[in-house]
Amino acid sequence: MIWRMAIGNIRRSWKQTLLTVTAGAIGAMLVIISYVNYASLNGSGEEWLQRHYGPIEWELAPIGKEGGVFSGSQVESIQQGFGQMDHRPALVPAIRDEVSLIRLDGQGEKAGVLPGTMLLGFNPKKAAELGYSPNGRGPALLPDDEVIIDKETAEALGAQAGDAIQIRTAGGRAQLFQIQQAVPGDGLTGYRGKDASAAGTVIISEASARKLTGLKTGYHIVLAGSSGRSHSLQHLFIPDSINNLFGIHSLKQDAQSRVDNMKQQFMVMSMISGIAVASSAILMRQVLIMIADSRREIFGVLRAIGLSRQQIGVVFIAEALLLSVFSGLVGVILGTASGVGLVNLFYGTYQEEIARISRANIPIFPHTPIMGLGIICLLIVFFLTFIALFVARSIGKVPIVEAIRGGKDAGAAKSKGHRMRSSITAAVAVILVAIHCIQTVSSPMKPTGQAMLIIFIWWLIGVVSAVYLATRLLTKSGGTMSVFANWFRLPNISVLLAARYMRQRPGRTFSIALMFALVMMVVTFTSSVSTMLIGGQNDVEKNQTMLGFAGFAGYDTPAEKQRIEQMLQTDPDLKPIVTNYTDIEPYMLMTDTRGTADSYIPVTRELLAGGGLHLRERAKQFESDEDAWNAVLQDPRYIILPMDNLYEDAERASFDPQKLVHAGDRIEMPIYDTAAYNSMRQTTDSLEPIAQQSFIVAGFAENNSSSQLSSKLFRTHYVNEGIFQQLRKYGYKWPEQAQLGYVLMQYDSHQLSLTQRLAEKLLMNDITTFDSPYANNRAQELVNTQLSRGFIGFTLLSALIGLLGLAVVQYRAVAERAKTTAMMRCVGLTGKHISWIFMLEGMMIGLAGIVTGWLIGSTGSVLFIRTLLNDTGPTEQAPVFHYPFALIVPLVLFLIVAAVLMNIGPARGALRIAPAEALRSADQ
Repeated sequence: MIWRMAIGNIRRSWKQTLLTVTAGAIGAMLVIISYVNYASLNGSGEEWLQRHYGPIEWELAPIGKEGGVFSGSQVESIQQGFGQMDHRPALVPAIRDEVSLIRLDGQGEKAGVLPGTMLLGFNPKKAAELGYSPNGRGPALLPDDEVIIDKETAEALGAQAGDAIQIRTAGGRAQLFQIQQAVPGDGLTGYRGKDASAAGTVIISEASARKLTGLKTGYHIVLAGSSGRSHSLQHLFIPDSINNLFGIHSLKQDAQSRVDNMKQQFMVMSMISGIAVASSAILMRQVLIMIADSRREIFGVLRAIGLSRQQIGVVFIAEALLLSVFSGLVGVILGTASGVGLVNLFYGTYQEEIARISRANIPIFPHTPIMGLGIICLLIVFFLTFIALFVARSIGKVPIVEAIRGGKDAGAAKSKGHRMRSSITAAVAVILVAIHCIQTVSSPMKPTGQAMLIIFIWWLIGVVSAVYLATRLLTKSGGTMSVFANWFRLPNISVLLAARYMRQRPGRTFSIALMFALVMMVVTFTSSVSTMLIGGQNDVEKNQTMLGFAGFAGYDTPAEKQRIEQMLQTDPDLKPIVTNYTDIEPYMLMTDTRGTADSYIPVTRELLAGGGLHLRERAKQFESDEDAWNAVLQDPRYIILPMDNLYEDAERASFDPQKLVHAGDRIEMPIYDTAAYNSMRQTTDSLEPIAQQSFIVAGFAENNSSSQLSSKLFRTHYVNEGIFQQLRKYGYKWPEQAQLGYVLMQYDSHQLSLTQRLAEKLLMNDITTFDSPYANNRAQELVNTQLSRGFIGFTLLSALIGLLGLAVVQYRAVAERAKTTAMMRCVGLTGKHISWIFMLEGMMIGLAGIVTGWLIGSTGSVLFIRTLLNDTGPTEQAPVFHYPFALIVPLVLFLIVAAVLMNIGPARGALRIAPAEALRSADQ
């Protein structure tokens, strides 16, 4: 009987049922969209790990200078040392090199090129322990003139099985091969090296690899991992006998960290989803309360004929359970479809462009685990039912006679105690909002997890308190609103009655306004953070050059430099692209007894012509930055120092003491010998300088190069060219500074097509060292852009909760007030008066929530961002935050207009029922 009654109620009020299911499905949709987003990030990350690493956990590299080689005896010792362990890792000694793949057409002409490819040569039988079986039938020996590539590499190169390719090394060796197979990337077949930064993978026989690389004996690396995929080795235990033979790169662990960092993006989405769930819960609770109110007379009759309060509650819960099931199913179906579409839109828009300019991108594809979606659907149903339980508790509390009469008047006079409690609550709300505002203007805290949690809690408390105050003012502002009504020639009676109905239902008014405020708060936050992220990658805010030049190509010998410059001078394809070029050959000088070393470069006219050298501060005798640079150019007494000598950094004091000076000071620069320093570390001898140089500080330079080039140009000192040549004999290179120098090129790097043409043209002439900081940073900028679009888009979907929630509540309010509406029609109110009552009520509630959420969202966003930027050092280039008026103001106006439009339907619905029919059907 209970289920029949519940189903009967749903069928009789099918329009109200549709509205209720819509209300529940909105929140369910957003939860499912959030889950699909997380499943896509997680699934794509795991697939990326399997594709490029598989069972490979570590890379063992020779100790010493990068590019060293294991001897045959060392490899044998490593294998014997690990072979004594119970759970030994699988070991694959490999020959490795970075090469370029050149696809040849039917006439043997170059038809495509893929630089930066990982070449691997190894014994396939040993590799079988790491799951190497490209043909699915075991690791057959590979002929010396054939290669295996993975499908991603084949797609990037535009090649397929049977095509001819040329493999060219950086040293100029080249050999022709035929593609035997293009196989799925899986461990060794998709191995891209550390950070998976290679553009592709090509596997050749060990003999061919030795011929190409010129390595007659030994191996470049030893790959280690779980043997036969039988178990995962979480830690690599190294026997003492071989501990000093190699260094370890934790490939899988580092790659997993990248995947985890990517999944941390979901934390922001989770916050948005959490706000959406809270808004949906508020909406569903309000709708269920309205259902219960509309059934008061029916429930009163049921009580009168003998049903108990518990039985009435069970009938209501049964109805709510059916509505929850329908809402959950609709939400899962629509949410899954929307989630897939949004993942493709937000993560796929720039995927192809990112892949072209960044080798280490983790592509995101939609994932929809069926089991996970089923569990989420059940949780949504339980959650909505749980809300219904709280509503059901209040159903049986109204006396039978009062319930039959339709319940007591919600607008009855409040007691003196109630008014006092309301006043105290308002005073507390004012204090809480004030605390949040004081946080916004006070000095920001350090960005620790605890600080962020405190800010977030006070932010939520602030928005709830602000909404309470806004709705309290709204319900008491009938007279004020009448003044505005006169301006817009609105009926005064409609304004007064709209304010009266909001005052009668303060809980409903607060709930709907809070939904709008929460959504607007998140919209403001995501817009602000997204603007900062994108702005931080913009080349106006962040240097993306090398000393002001858009690109550069490294060289190892003067002959290579001459060849690059000759190409720039004579090549008809490059001359229109590169407008200016020069070269630099930086070196390091040790100027401290603790081993401190800095890079030095000469100031030349060609370098200044690049236009990218800027100062943070200059000596007083110079009227402009140009004068300071020209002083160094012409006078060997002057030097321009990095900002490390201008600002104090307390964190460096223990390991790298600073020498702080002022612009215009005269300084003495001692120079020490690195070999003597290394010898002195083993003794108690003191270190004496081998030279001394005096300078006058002309100024302090900005970080004139991209931060990713810090290892090439570490704490750059700018000196006169004569001094540079004089001190050159004391200079040296760090191990990672393998190249002699760089040819700097000026061109329009914002046109990525020019960067690609320049790189390909140089590569065709065996110049493989070209790089462009802007192109590299552009990849991260696109990632941030698509993430920002995802956050803002997802937040706007959350705004549907407020908009549709307002429409649902207003439609229900029309049905709830059917009798009252009919009476007002009977006493002479026109249709215009009635429709404006509902229009004004909905508009004022929506406007109060949107404006309050915007204001509190703005203060909270500024507080969060100021806290994050508080961790920026004085020499670092902090992102510049500009409040995104151009983005947020249109969003606010859009939501306000949408809130107005959402009230048109309910307002018109109030006029569709004739007065007599409304009086007869009021019990529905």
